[in-house]
Amino acid sequence: MRSPAARKAIVVVAALAVGATGSVSFRPPPAGAQQVRLDSAKQLAQAAITRRVLALRQLTTAAKTIVRLSDADRGALSSQLQDQVNGLTSLNAKIQGDPDVATVRADADKIITDFRVYVLTIPKARGAVVSDIELTAEDRLSKLADRLEAMIERASGNDTTKARSDLASLRAKLTSVTGTVSPLPASLLALQPSGYPANHATLEQARASLRTGRAGLADAATQARTVIADLK
Repeated sequence: MRSPAARKAIVVVAALAVGATGSVSFRPPPAGAQQVRLDSAKQLAQAAITRRVLALRQLTTAAKTIVRLSDADRGALSSQLQDQVNGLTSLNAKIQGDPDVATVRADADKIITDFRVYVLTIPKARGAVVSDIELTAEDRLSKLADRLEAMIERASGNDTTKARSDLASLRAKLTSVTGTVSPLPASLLALQPSGYPANHATLEQARASLRTGRAGLADAATQARTVIADLK
């Protein structure tokens, strides 16, 4: 039989346990609460996947308008985007069938680690599309340069020295743009999620090259207007 002091000690310990945990036992939460947490985790994962799939599909539509990229680059871009859509769709099906929160969380981590949609796939796809836009602009300016050259030849009875010099500068700028931008799609499409973050530097270099290409096109357009003024 416990002494009064011992009984008092037991009561004190029990009271402290209730105050700290709300219960004198450490029983798991009710099954209903576990299901709520599981459902919530699955919904969050599904929302994250849906956002990525929608963004990838928008880029897939943009890829169909590509003109200047090679068939190989265009095909690689479309294939990579579709592969990610398929992979994320399959992952979502797996997550929705996961039996517990821990498994859902482990699978949800793969949304980032296995796909890198926002930090790699979308930027590289946009880079490929912008490359095509810049190369298309270069092509149009090259055709304009050809027409300007024909105008210079027709004006051969006049002094066309400056016009010819400015036209040469225009063609040099366009050549520089082509040399800067043309290699970018292939280098961008070679970047894979498994190589991130090491391949982030290549992505940043491509962005810098696209800025250089855009500036070169602006200079070329200005130079074209100068040639036109020379011929007036």
